[in-house]
Amino acid sequence: MKESYSPQAARKAIQTKGLQVIQVPFNIFDRRFEEAGIFNLARQKKKEIYIRSVFLQGLLLLNPDDLPKLVRPARSIIIKFRDLAEKLGLSPRELALAYVRTKRPLDKVILGVDTSKQLEENCKIWKLKIPSSVLDLVEEKLQKIDKKIINPTLWKKT
Repeated sequence: MKESYSPQAARKAIQTKGLQVIQVPFNIFDRRFEEAGIFNLARQKKKEIYIRSVFLQGLLLLNPDDLPKLVRPARSIIIKFRDLAEKLGLSPRELALAYVRTKRPLDKVILGVDTSKQLEENCKIWKLKIPSSVLDLVEEKLQKIDKKIINPTLWKKT
């Protein structure tokens, strides 16, 4: 199952005849698919991409002091992310969603919600666009994040 989270698997899917739509994870921590040219390749091959894991299965929205044991190794990077969001005057949800929307404006996004209030908040945030200078700052401050954090299939159950 780990293979489904790799740019190589996405590239293979894009090359598959008859397959028109693929899903890939993309978020403020996990930019592997963009860096590997998957979005550009999909566009060249006229394949549609749906982005998932915008909030990294909720990890980006958790309080670093309340992280479950499973994801405690992410504590320091979550703190860094939240500090950056605060410095920019944004909530973690706003920064995470606006980052994806601004970076990938032509791709579709799949979001899970637990309540209608979350859906309303996400719709409101969706209209938020952040300047390229903020994108650059985010990518400078949040880089080289361990694959054991960005890939939920590698989160160890204890």
